[in-house]
Amino acid sequence: MNNTTLSLHERRHSQFIEYKDTLNDFISQMQQPLDKILIYRNSNEFSRESLLQNVIAQHQKIKTNDMFGDIRTIKYDPRFSKNSIALSANAHHLHTDGSFCKFPPSCFLLYFEETDPHGGVSTFLPVAEMLAAMPAAFLQAITESNFCITRSRHQTTSIDDVYIGPLLHNNQAGEQIFRWRNDNKVPIAIESAPDLNMAASAINWIQTYLSDTPYIEYKAKTDELICIPNYSFLHGRTKLSNISSSRCVYRVWLQ
Repeated sequence: MNNTTLSLHERRHSQFIEYKDTLNDFISQMQQPLDKILIYRNSNEFSRESLLQNVIAQHQKIKTNDMFGDIRTIKYDPRFSKNSIALSANAHHLHTDGSFCKFPPSCFLLYFEETDPHGGVSTFLPVAEMLAAMPAAFLQAITESNFCITRSRHQTTSIDDVYIGPLLHNNQAGEQIFRWRNDNKVPIAIESAPDLNMAASAINWIQTYLSDTPYIEYKAKTDELICIPNYSFLHGRTKLSNISSSRCVYRVWLQ
Protein backbone atom coordinates (compact mmCIF):
# COMPACT_ATOMS: atom_id res chain seq x y z
CA MET A 1 0.00 0.00 0.00
CA ASN A 2 1.46 3.29 -1.00
CA ASN A 3 1.60 6.24 1.35
CA THR A 4 -0.89 8.28 -0.70
CA THR A 5 -3.64 5.70 -0.06
CA LEU A 6 -3.17 5.72 3.71
CA SER A 7 -5.63 7.67 5.84
CA LEU A 8 -4.38 10.60 7.95
CA HIS A 9 -4.83 8.37 11.01
CA GLU A 10 -2.68 5.61 9.47
CA ARG A 11 0.00 8.04 8.28
CA ARG A 12 0.34 9.60 11.74
CA HIS A 13 0.61 6.15 13.30
CA SER A 14 3.30 5.22 10.80
CA GLN A 15 5.16 8.49 11.39
CA PHE A 16 5.10 8.56 15.17
CA ILE A 17 4.66 4.98 16.43
CA GLU A 18 7.31 2.27 16.11
CA TYR A 19 6.94 -1.40 17.06
CA LYS A 20 9.80 -3.50 18.43
CA ASP A 21 9.87 -7.31 18.24
CA THR A 22 12.43 -7.93 20.98
CA LEU A 23 13.08 -6.37 24.36
CA ASN A 24 16.72 -5.77 23.43
CA ASP A 25 15.66 -3.75 20.39
CA PHE A 26 13.17 -1.83 22.52
CA ILE A 27 15.80 -0.93 25.14
CA SER A 28 18.44 -0.17 22.52
CA GLN A 29 16.14 2.32 20.81
CA MET A 30 15.41 3.95 24.16
CA GLN A 31 19.11 4.80 24.48
CA GLN A 32 18.87 6.99 21.35
CA PRO A 33 17.24 10.43 21.11
CA LEU A 34 13.57 9.55 20.85
CA ASP A 35 11.09 11.16 18.50
CA LYS A 36 8.71 8.20 18.26
CA ILE A 37 6.52 6.25 20.65
CA LEU A 38 7.97 2.76 21.09
CA ILE A 39 5.75 -0.29 21.56
CA TYR A 40 6.89 -3.76 22.62
CA ARG A 41 4.14 -6.30 22.11
CA ASN A 42 5.73 -9.52 23.37
CA SER A 43 6.04 -8.53 27.00
CA ASN A 44 3.90 -11.45 28.22
CA GLU A 45 7.02 -13.60 28.10
CA PHE A 46 8.16 -11.79 31.27
CA SER A 47 6.54 -11.12 34.58
CA ARG A 48 5.57 -7.49 34.99
CA GLU A 49 8.18 -7.00 37.74
CA SER A 50 11.07 -8.56 35.83
CA LEU A 51 10.15 -6.75 32.62
CA LEU A 52 10.03 -3.27 34.15
CA GLN A 53 13.04 -3.80 36.40
CA ASN A 54 15.04 -5.00 33.40
CA VAL A 55 14.24 -1.86 31.39
CA ILE A 56 14.78 0.44 34.40
CA ALA A 57 18.16 -1.10 35.20
CA GLN A 58 19.42 -0.74 31.64
CA HIS A 59 18.11 2.75 30.98
CA GLN A 60 18.22 4.68 34.24
CA LYS A 61 21.02 7.24 34.15
CA ILE A 62 20.21 10.01 36.63
CA LYS A 63 17.69 9.73 39.43
CA THR A 64 16.81 13.37 40.03
CA ASN A 65 14.27 12.65 42.76
CA ASP A 66 12.55 9.76 44.49
CA MET A 67 9.76 9.51 41.90
CA PHE A 68 12.11 8.44 39.13
CA GLY A 69 12.45 4.70 38.62
CA ASP A 70 9.48 3.92 40.87
CA ILE A 71 6.60 1.82 39.56
CA ARG A 72 3.27 3.61 40.05
CA THR A 73 -0.10 1.90 39.61
CA ILE A 74 -2.61 3.83 37.47
CA LYS A 75 -6.06 2.41 38.14
CA TYR A 76 -9.47 3.80 39.01
CA ASP A 77 -9.59 4.27 42.77
CA PRO A 78 -12.63 5.93 44.37
CA ARG A 79 -10.54 6.91 47.41
CA PHE A 80 -8.39 9.28 45.35
CA SER A 81 -10.45 9.96 42.23
CA LYS A 82 -11.62 13.39 43.45
CA ASN A 83 -8.04 14.69 43.68
CA SER A 84 -6.38 12.72 40.88
CA ILE A 85 -7.44 12.60 37.24
CA ALA A 86 -5.17 9.60 36.62
CA LEU A 87 -6.94 7.59 39.32
CA SER A 88 -10.42 8.72 38.23
CA ALA A 89 -12.56 7.48 35.34
CA ASN A 90 -12.40 10.89 33.66
CA ALA A 91 -10.57 11.77 30.48
CA HIS A 92 -7.03 13.01 31.05
CA HIS A 93 -6.30 16.13 29.00
CA LEU A 94 -3.12 16.36 26.96
CA HIS A 95 -0.13 17.14 29.18
CA THR A 96 3.52 16.34 29.78
CA ASP A 97 4.57 14.27 32.78
CA GLY A 98 6.45 15.80 35.70
CA SER A 99 5.61 19.33 34.58
CA PHE A 100 6.14 20.47 38.19
CA CYS A 101 9.65 18.95 38.38
CA LYS A 102 12.81 20.97 37.96
CA PHE A 103 14.00 18.23 35.59
CA PRO A 104 11.00 16.39 34.09
CA PRO A 105 11.44 12.77 33.01
CA SER A 106 12.83 12.48 29.49
CA CYS A 107 10.63 9.46 28.87
CA PHE A 108 8.30 7.14 30.71
CA LEU A 109 7.07 3.57 30.46
CA LEU A 110 3.48 2.34 30.50
CA TYR A 111 2.85 -1.36 31.01
CA PHE A 112 -0.75 -2.40 30.36
CA GLU A 113 -1.70 -5.24 32.69
CA GLU A 114 -5.39 -4.82 31.86
CA THR A 115 -7.11 -2.60 29.32
CA ASP A 116 -10.59 -1.12 29.13
CA PRO A 117 -12.41 -2.68 26.13
CA HIS A 118 -14.25 0.55 25.30
CA GLY A 119 -12.43 3.46 26.99
CA GLY A 120 -9.06 4.57 28.28
CA VAL A 121 -7.59 5.07 24.79
CA SER A 122 -4.16 6.72 24.86
CA THR A 123 -3.90 10.06 23.05
CA PHE A 124 -0.76 11.79 21.78
CA LEU A 125 0.16 15.04 20.08
CA PRO A 126 3.67 15.91 18.81
CA VAL A 127 5.17 18.95 20.56
CA ALA A 128 7.14 19.95 17.44
CA GLU A 129 3.96 20.28 15.38
CA MET A 130 2.40 22.55 17.99
CA LEU A 131 5.49 24.75 18.30
CA ALA A 132 5.74 25.05 14.49
CA ALA A 133 2.13 26.27 14.37
CA MET A 134 2.50 28.73 17.26
CA PRO A 135 2.70 32.45 16.40
CA ALA A 136 6.16 33.88 17.03
CA ALA A 137 4.94 36.32 19.69
CA PHE A 138 3.42 33.50 21.73
CA LEU A 139 6.52 31.36 21.28
CA GLN A 140 8.58 34.22 22.67
CA ALA A 141 6.15 34.64 25.57
CA ILE A 142 6.37 31.01 26.72
CA THR A 143 10.18 31.22 26.48
CA GLU A 144 10.68 34.54 28.31
CA SER A 145 7.84 34.49 30.89
CA ASN A 146 7.79 32.60 34.18
CA PHE A 147 4.85 30.30 34.85
CA CYS A 148 3.97 28.37 38.00
CA ILE A 149 3.02 24.70 37.76
CA THR A 150 2.37 22.75 40.94
CA ARG A 151 2.00 19.04 41.59
CA SER A 152 -1.60 19.62 42.65
CA ARG A 153 -3.95 22.52 43.25
CA HIS A 154 -2.90 22.43 46.90
CA GLN A 155 0.64 23.79 46.78
CA THR A 156 3.22 22.31 49.10
CA THR A 157 6.43 23.71 50.48
CA SER A 158 8.53 20.98 48.83
CA ILE A 159 10.83 22.33 46.13
CA ASP A 160 10.15 19.16 44.13
CA ASP A 161 6.42 19.93 43.91
CA VAL A 162 6.54 23.39 42.33
CA TYR A 163 8.11 24.62 39.09
CA ILE A 164 8.48 28.32 38.29
CA GLY A 165 9.99 29.19 34.94
CA PRO A 166 9.36 29.22 31.17
CA LEU A 167 7.10 26.61 29.56
CA LEU A 168 9.72 26.19 26.83
CA HIS A 169 13.42 26.02 27.65
CA ASN A 170 16.56 23.96 27.16
CA ASN A 171 18.02 21.69 29.83
CA GLN A 172 21.72 21.37 30.64
CA ALA A 173 22.17 18.82 27.87
CA GLY A 174 20.72 21.26 25.32
CA GLU A 175 17.48 19.31 24.91
CA GLN A 176 14.37 21.40 24.34
CA ILE A 177 11.73 20.88 27.03
CA PHE A 178 8.12 21.93 26.75
CA ARG A 179 6.07 21.39 29.91
CA TRP A 180 2.30 21.57 30.15
CA ARG A 181 -0.45 20.67 32.59
CA ASN A 182 -3.47 22.95 32.68
CA ASP A 183 -6.74 21.48 33.94
CA ASN A 184 -9.13 21.83 36.85
CA LYS A 185 -6.75 19.91 39.12
CA VAL A 186 -3.53 21.69 38.14
CA PRO A 187 -4.02 25.13 36.53
CA ILE A 188 -1.05 27.08 35.17
CA ALA A 189 -0.45 30.50 36.74
CA ILE A 190 1.61 33.37 35.34
CA GLU A 191 4.31 34.27 37.86
CA SER A 192 5.98 37.09 35.93
CA ALA A 193 6.22 38.19 32.31
CA PRO A 194 7.53 41.03 30.13
CA ASP A 195 3.95 41.25 28.84
CA LEU A 196 1.27 39.65 31.03
CA ASN A 197 -1.41 39.90 28.34
CA MET A 198 0.83 38.17 25.82
CA ALA A 199 1.67 35.39 28.29
CA ALA A 200 -2.04 34.87 29.02
CA SER A 201 -2.83 34.87 25.30
CA ALA A 202 -0.11 32.26 24.71
CA ILE A 203 -1.69 29.95 27.30
CA ASN A 204 -5.10 30.44 25.68
CA TRP A 205 -3.65 29.73 22.23
CA ILE A 206 -2.09 26.45 23.44
CA GLN A 207 -5.33 25.42 25.13
CA THR A 208 -7.30 26.08 21.93
CA TYR A 209 -4.72 24.32 19.75
CA LEU A 210 -4.83 21.20 21.92
CA SER A 211 -8.63 21.21 21.87
CA ASP A 212 -8.95 21.74 18.11
CA THR A 213 -6.10 19.62 16.72
CA PRO A 214 -6.77 15.93 15.93
CA TYR A 215 -4.55 13.84 18.18
CA ILE A 216 -3.05 10.42 17.61
CA GLU A 217 -5.06 7.66 19.28
CA TYR A 218 -3.60 4.35 20.35
CA LYS A 219 -5.67 1.56 21.84
CA ALA A 220 -3.14 -0.45 23.85
CA LYS A 221 -3.45 -4.20 24.23
CA THR A 222 -2.98 -6.25 27.38
CA ASP A 223 0.70 -6.94 28.18
CA GLU A 224 2.01 -4.20 25.91
CA LEU A 225 4.92 -2.05 27.05
CA ILE A 226 5.07 1.50 25.69
CA CYS A 227 7.82 4.10 25.96
CA ILE A 228 6.73 7.72 25.46
CA PRO A 229 9.37 10.45 24.93
CA ASN A 230 8.13 13.13 27.30
CA TYR A 231 9.91 16.01 25.55
CA SER A 232 8.44 15.08 22.15
CA PHE A 233 4.80 14.30 22.90
CA LEU A 234 1.92 15.55 24.97
CA HIS A 235 -0.23 12.65 26.05
CA GLY A 236 -3.57 11.92 27.67
CA ARG A 237 -6.37 9.38 27.55
CA THR A 238 -10.07 9.17 26.85
CA LYS A 239 -12.42 8.52 29.77
CA LEU A 240 -12.90 4.99 31.05
CA SER A 241 -16.04 3.17 29.96
CA ASN A 242 -17.37 3.15 33.54
CA ILE A 243 -16.19 3.35 37.15
CA SER A 244 -15.99 -0.45 37.36
CA SER A 245 -13.36 -0.53 34.61
CA SER A 246 -10.54 -2.92 35.43
CA ARG A 247 -7.97 -0.96 33.37
CA CYS A 248 -4.63 -1.21 35.18
CA VAL A 249 -1.43 0.43 33.94
CA TYR A 250 2.00 0.63 35.58
CA ARG A 251 3.99 3.80 34.96
CA VAL A 252 7.71 4.45 35.41
CA TRP A 253 9.50 7.78 34.92
CA LEU A 254 13.03 7.62 33.49
CA GLN A 255 15.69 10.27 32.97
